[in-house]
Formats: sequence, structure tokens, C-alpha cells
Amino acid sequence: MSDFTEIINKDILCKCGNKHYIPIEYIDLKYNIKGISEICKRFFKGNDILIVSDIHTYEIQGEKIIGYLKKEFKIQSVVFDDEKLVPDEKAIGTILMNRGFKIDGMIAVGSGTINDLVRFISSRLGVPFISLPTAPSMDGYASAVSSLILKNEKITFPGVPPEAILGNIDIIKNAPLDMIQSGFGDIIGKKISLSDWILSVKLKGEYFCEYAANLVESATSICIENANNIYNREEKGINELLKALILSGLAISIVGDSRPASGTEHLLAHYFEVDFMKKGRKPIYHGTAVAIGTLIGSIVYNYILESKEFKNSRNSRELKKSLEKYVPDTLEVEKWLRAIGLSKSPIDYGIEKDLLKEALLKARFTRKRYTILSYGAEIDVLKNASEYIIEKLY
Repeated sequence: MSDFTEIINKDILCKCGNKHYIPIEYIDLKYNIKGISEICKRFFKGNDILIVSDIHTYEIQGEKIIGYLKKEFKIQSVVFDDEKLVPDEKAIGTILMNRGFKIDGMIAVGSGTINDLVRFISSRLGVPFISLPTAPSMDGYASAVSSLILKNEKITFPGVPPEAILGNIDIIKNAPLDMIQSGFGDIIGKKISLSDWILSVKLKGEYFCEYAANLVESATSICIENANNIYNREEKGINELLKALILSGLAISIVGDSRPASGTEHLLAHYFEVDFMKKGRKPIYHGTAVAIGTLIGSIVYNYILESKEFKNSRNSRELKKSLEKYVPDTLEVEKWLRAIGLSKSPIDYGIEKDLLKEALLKARFTRKRYTILSYGAEIDVLKNASEYIIEKLY
């Protein structure tokens, strides 16, 4: 889909029986930052603006934005100097303690963590925000939820989508390669999340929206087709990646939940991320953790669907047929990882054998979401699948 106006800021009467509405009014991926004042006048009812960035995104875009806005607005600025910012209670407190009494709008200058923090705070303060992506690293730009750390646990909090998303491909395509790889990893993970959603629909009667699923599926396919262009930072590839990430976020907003874009691969990624954080280890990018989680998820699926326990279960043929469209072959996932320059070995990400085994057996308890891990435990094959995966990957 090339035109976001077909989705945003309008009622969508859906076949799923619900009426969807995404309150994002404006998306521009070829935006000239010199026009930022007019955008702020359009979406903020007042002159007091809080701009949040980190030391990298401040240099890339934040400083220029402040320069354009300070002539007409009262600007407050929070610039994080953390080498790898963690979206936790401390970060939220830092923003709140450095703001004035009056805020009419917020601007998030950055990628995942900055947007998650601003989205959460803007929703709690009841003020609108604008998102200015600086890297194609995650699918949360258009989302209405924030993934935050509370008491060393990763939790998804409800929030609000931005009023506008203003991207500049010339800036975004020059993001560090590991952030581009992260965005690609976040996107290919949708193959597993959609598989899990179908699994839950068939076995648990969960709500399903074909419109949202098709958005995510088409965005994922386009990115996979452009993997080499993305890796080489070609404008077409980076543009398709950013569009796909935004479409994924829109699907989340349509459903009102991250279900279309988060499944086994995210449960595993979150488990790895939290373990790294608790042990004081340098974290890996979220999307990169999702990428290796996608590979692992594909092995879980293919092992379970070929197991005698599955074949002897009720309606197994019908269930397998329903999943065929979505479940990726493991060799396919390995090919996608190679195309974007990522390893297929967990150890190359610092994921030790014991951590992966623990995640495979316990990650399903970290969130109330039915996935292939839940199903594997139900038919008593998850432990065998875990042992097979450990042997295969190490």
C-alpha cells in the first residue's frame, strides 16, 4: 500500500464486524523539516512544546528542530545521554522532572525507545505528540501501545498513536546498519506472529481481523522481496521497510492490541532482553532479538507440526492447512537473515544454551497470549522440541 490516507483518520467498516478508526491525521515519509512549525500549529493547541531525543538523534535532527521552532514556540528539551537508553521508570521520571508545568504537545525525535516513552507520557498527560523517526528499527511509530520496563520486566502499556509521523528517507537510510537490521528483524517476525494468531483463532476462538492480518502480511512480503535493497541502503528498500513498519503499527492500532505483530518471536525476544538487562549485559536491539526469535519460532512450528503428538491430535490436518499460508520454512528464514547480514546462530547474539532452553520453556508464562509454545505444552511436545532446537542450533 503506497497511500496511508486509505487507512488513517477515517472509519473503516470491516468484514470482521468492527468499525476501525486510526486517529493519525498525517503521515509523510518525504518530509522537509523546515515546515515543522506549521505542523505544530496544526496539531498543538498552544505554544509550549517538549522535545525528547537522545544524544545521537539530537545531533541528527533534534537541534535543527529546536532551531526552527524556538522563534515561534516555547521549547523544552530533554536529551538523554545514555549509551543505550532503557525505557524504564528512571527514563519516564527524567522526562517528567525536566518538563515545565505546561505542555501543549510533545515531539519524539528518535526510534523505538524514545517513541515508547513519549507515547506513554503524552497519553498520561493528555497531550498530543508528533513522531519524527530517525531509523527504520521498529514497528512502533504508528502504534498505540508502549513497550516499557517496569521492575525489570518488559510490559506493554496502552497509550495513544501520534497525531503525525514525519519521516525523511535521506536521514533514515543513513541510520546505523544494526538499526536497519533490527527493523527488518521486527518485520520478518510477523510470519510467526500471524501463525500464532491463526493458531489461537482455530483452537481458542480468538477474535480475528483479516484486514489487519493482510496489512501485516503484505508489508512483510514486500520487505522480504527487498531484503538486498534494504541491506544496501537503497532508497527504495529503506522506504519499503519504513512503510512496512508503519503499516504494522497501524494494524496494531486497528485491532487495539499487538496481536497481529507479536507472538512467539516477541515472547522469546523479550525474555532474552530482560535476562540481559538483569545481568547488566549490553542489550541487543529489540528487532535483532526478534529476528533470531523468528528463526527459533520457525523451528518450533516445523518440529511440532511434524510430531506424532500433533498428528494424533484432533483436527490436526485442518489446523495444519490453516497454518500453511503463514508458517515459514526454517531454511527460508535463514535465507532472510543472510540477506540482511544477520547470523543464524544464537551464540552470536550472546544467547547461551541455558538461556534459550529456559526461554523456550518459560516465555509463554510472561504474557497472556496463546502461541505455538502454549500449544506445544498442551500436547506435551514442547520439552522435546526445546531439546531438538538446542541440539540443532548449538
